[in-house]
Formats: sequence, structure tokens, C-alpha cells
Amino acid sequence: MSSSSSPPPPPPPPATDILLSLALEVLDDILARLPVKEVVRTCCLSRAWASRWESVPGLAVRFDGWYSAAVVSSVLGRCTAPVGGFTIDVRPRLRPRAAYWLRTLADKRVRSLALAFDHSHGDDGVVLPGVGRALYACDELSGLDLHYCEVPRPPPRQGFAGFPRLTRLALSRVALPFAGAGALLERVIAAAPNLTDLSLKNVFAGIGEVEPWAIRAPKLRLLTLWMVIDNGGRVAEELPLLEEADVSVDCLLGSEEFLDTIWRVLGVKTLKLYVRDREFNENPTEGITWKFRNLRISTLSANFGKISSIMSIFSLLRCAPQIEQLHIEVDRKETLGDEIDEEILDAEMSDDLVKTLKCVSMTHIKGFPSEMCFVKLLLSKAASLESLEVRFFWENLHMSCEEACADFATYERASSTLAKFEVESLMETFDILSLF
Repeated sequence: MSSSSSPPPPPPPPATDILLSLALEVLDDILARLPVKEVVRTCCLSRAWASRWESVPGLAVRFDGWYSAAVVSSVLGRCTAPVGGFTIDVRPRLRPRAAYWLRTLADKRVRSLALAFDHSHGDDGVVLPGVGRALYACDELSGLDLHYCEVPRPPPRQGFAGFPRLTRLALSRVALPFAGAGALLERVIAAAPNLTDLSLKNVFAGIGEVEPWAIRAPKLRLLTLWMVIDNGGRVAEELPLLEEADVSVDCLLGSEEFLDTIWRVLGVKTLKLYVRDREFNENPTEGITWKFRNLRISTLSANFGKISSIMSIFSLLRCAPQIEQLHIEVDRKETLGDEIDEEILDAEMSDDLVKTLKCVSMTHIKGFPSEMCFVKLLLSKAASLESLEVRFFWENLHMSCEEACADFATYERASSTLAKFEVESLMETFDILSLF
């Protein structure tokens, strides 16, 4: 008797590509959010995906690490317009291709550029042939970040009118070595009516004598202004919408122009104020006569070896009646200098001066007597203090971290809300509250 065999099972239905079944705009949005390396890898999924990534509008192309110039050129050449953004660290071997990439990106209406030129070989600033013409042609930019390069004059026949779509402009160690460079910067900033984020770190404009130029950006919310030497740039008017300012203008210290700069940012909620000139022997905030009514968070540099530098902390506190967070970055190279004892600091730090402080941090301290006295007085007077963090520098310590912790544990504290008091040294962290 022969046994009847059952018919073979039907073949499985073809697999459905769930992603390709999504609406086109949804799929484009998903792919545009992925790192470019992962987006390009989707070409291996199936035949339908072989070139799907090329048609994603607004793709952010970011190259981190080591890539060949050929790979970068290939990806840019295959991207559809508009390109959302292009970010790359331009290493020396890639420099000859930078102008070509910018021309390609200009044709593809790139929206954001971030170029950091490698200067590990001691270059004074990378000069790239043809990069100026190509950069100025990217007239649809909403974001531009340049680091460590020279930007030449716009070609006279190009009719450069600025980047009217800019919302962010960040230049760091950038030189514009030609006459009229300051006027060009002024025009670029003023021609961007929606500029909200401006960062100028050691930008050198012009040749020979300083050319005055103005910063006019009424919608600005974030401002970073660093000047090692005077480049002629000034904040020309009050910035009514400004929320955060990071200011380091040692070249203007002690002048009315310095006070004018601080006056223009008086409405900020967050203020970073750095003095990097360790030889400056005056209190840079002494001339401030107004109040920062909105200021809640401030970071400033200090040298606890100089009484003038310590006084700048107290001067700032007097100008900020609502301040809640104070972050003090101690000069790493400070040494014992002026004779500063507890009596001097006590005369300046009243209970009322620190009554609003909730969070305080001090970084790079070395256990100097003035630093220890400051912590002692702060603990005894700041009734609303909730958090105190102290970080020791690893070099040239005057007192070991363990010795300092033993002293901290003996200090009286006025705050019943102090929930965090940590001391950090290298890889060790000590919870001082457990020692009280």
C-alpha cells in the first residue's frame, strides 16, 4: 500500500520592504537624520535602495575621522540639491580639494557649512586657492562655521551681497587680510536679518591700521566675542533679545570701550566673562554701575593670587541681584602674590551679596589660603546655597586635596538646603557633606 504524499507548502510571499512603503516625505525625513555613513550604507539593502539615498533633500553630510578626498567628492557629487549641511575637518592632504567641494556645494544650494582646517603642522592659517570665490557663491547658507583659515576678498565681479539667510555665523582664528575686511564683516552681519547666533573668536580683519566696524544684529540671542588684539569690531547697539554672552576682550580692559561692550549685553540671562591677561592688575568690572536684572548664571575667570582679580567677583555679584549660579574658573598658572587674608574677603562678602546663590563651582584651585577663605566665607553666608563643587588642579598644589577636605569639613554653613558639596582631584571625588 503506497502512502499518499502531502503537497509541498506554497512558497512564502515576497518580503515587504516596510520602509519603502512609507510616504516619501516620511522616509526622506528618517534618512536625513542618520549619519551620512549609515545613509550611504543603505545602498546595500536591495536593488531598490541602490541609489535611494542620493535623492534625499536636505541631507547633512558630516565626515569625522579619516576619509579620502575621493570618497568625499563621490558622496557630494551624488547628493541631490539642496544639501542640508557639510561638516568636515580638512586635513592637509584634503586641502587641494576644498575649493572644488565648495563649488559643488554652491551648485547644490548648501544650507550649512562647518569647515575646520587642521593646523597641527604649525601653519599660521590655511590659505586655499579659489576657496574665496567658491565660499562667497554659497549664498543660501543659514549656518557658517570656519576655523583656522584665511578668507580672501570677494571677487569684484561676483557682486557679493552677504548671506541673507544666515541664522548662525561662527568664525574662530579666521583672518581676512585685506583692506575693507571690517566693512565686509559688518555688511555680512547686518545683511542677515534673522541672525541669532554670532561667535567671533580671535577674528583678524584688515591689514595695517585697525579699521573700525560694527556689530548690528537686533535678533541676536547668543553672542561670543573674543579678542586677543583689537580688531576694530564693536557692539554698536543694545541687543534686546540677547540671552547668552561670552566675552573675553583683554585688549579693551580698563577702557570705556570695554564698559560699552558690557553695557550692550546687560539684558542677558547667562554671562561668561573671561580675563586671560594675567598681568592685568585692575578690577575689570569695577566701573560697572548698572544692574544685570535678568542675569541668573555667570562664569568668570579669577586669579586668587591677586586681590584685584578677586574683587572682580564681588563687583559682579553687586551688579547681579538675581544671580543663582556662579562658576569661577581659576587661572591655572596663578601663584601666591598679594597678601590676602580672611579679614579682607570678609569685608567684601556680605550675607546680602550672596543671598541668591544656589549653585557655585570653582575649578583649578590649588588650596591657596585665599581660595580656602573664599569657600569658608561662602559657606557661612550663602543661606540659599544648594550645591558647591570644588575641583583641584593637579599641578603646583599649595595644599593637598585630602588636607583641604579635612578643613572644609570644619567650616560652618548657613544653608539648610545644601544638598551637594563635592571636591574633585584627578580621578577622586570626595563628598564633604558626609564629613560634616
